[in-house]
Amino acid sequence: MEKSLQYLINYLFGASVVLPMLGGLVKWNKMEPAYKPVIIAFAGLFLNETLRYILINLGVGMRSIASYNYFVLVLMWLYTWQFARWKVLGKNAHLIVGGALTVLWVADYFLIDGWEIDHSRFWFRIGFALTLVVLSIQCINSLIIQHKQSLLFNARFLFCLGFLMYYTYRIFNDAFTLRGFSNDFLKQINDLNRYLVVLQYLVFLIAVLCIPRKKNFLRLS
Repeated sequence: MEKSLQYLINYLFGASVVLPMLGGLVKWNKMEPAYKPVIIAFAGLFLNETLRYILINLGVGMRSIASYNYFVLVLMWLYTWQFARWKVLGKNAHLIVGGALTVLWVADYFLIDGWEIDHSRFWFRIGFALTLVVLSIQCINSLIIQHKQSLLFNARFLFCLGFLMYYTYRIFNDAFTLRGFSNDFLKQINDLNRYLVVLQYLVFLIAVLCIPRKKNFLRLS
C-alpha cells in the first residue's frame, strides 16, 4: 500500500507538466508559432509520465525505465528544435548537435556496456543537460543584449531560466552517481529531483502565459 501511494505521489509530481501543457494548448492557435516545439515536448512528457505510471502499476517497472530512455531522445530533439526556432542554433548546427547527441544516446544504451535500455544511464543525460545549459546561457545573453527592458515577463527568458535551474542540477546529480558517491548522499540528492521538477514546470507555466501572440499581417490591396 505504501509503495502504491509513493508511486502515485511520484507520478503527480512528474505529471505536473500538465499545467504548462494545458496553458500552451489553450493558447495554441493564438501564440507565436516559434514557441510550439516546447508545448509539444510538454505533451510528450505528460503522456510518457502517464505511460510509466501505468507500466509500474502493471508490475513491469523495467519497461517504464525503457519508455523514458526512448522518450528522452525525442525530448532532446524537441528541445533543441525549440532553440533552433529561437535562432540560438542555426539549421546546420541543430542537425549537428542533435546528431552528436543521438550518437551518444546509441553508444550509452547499446554499445558502451551492451544492451542497457532497461536501466538508468548517465553519459547521454549529462551530455543532454550540458547542451541545454549552454544553449540557455547563450539565449539569455542574447536577450540581455537585445532587450533593454525587464526580462521578468519575457517567455524566452523564463523558459531558459527553467532549463538552467533543473538541468544544472541534473548535471551534478548524474556526475555524482557516475563518481560512485555513497548511496545515502545520492538518495538525498535524488530526493530533490521531484521538487525541482515541479518548480521548473511552474516557471514554465508562467513562461507559457507570457508567450506573445502571433503577429497578424494585413494584406495591402
